[in-house]
Amino acid sequence: MHDINEIANLEQGAETDEAGSGTARTTARRARPRKPKPDLIAKAIAAAGGIREELVEQIRSQIQQGTYSPQSAEVAEGILTYLEEERAYRRQVEG
Repeated sequence: MHDINEIANLEQGAETDEAGSGTARTTARRARPRKPKPDLIAKAIAAAGGIREELVEQIRSQIQQGTYSPQSAEVAEGILTYLEEERAYRRQVEG
């Protein structure tokens, strides 16, 4: 499980100060949004077993009614996973 400081550091591109104290210093970098590639989207849907229409409709309805409340730990974990994958992708692309 990740803590909130890890989220902030990953999200803002934190670096350790030169003294090596471990104090995080953030840089003002903004991630450039990548356009999702249709083939990657199709692969993700296939890997998930397809789109579960009933679940999508149930969640859509809850959102419209204001009753949808996802588990915050699951949302945070998903954000961290995305940020870690994004960082790995950038390292691979940038070299």
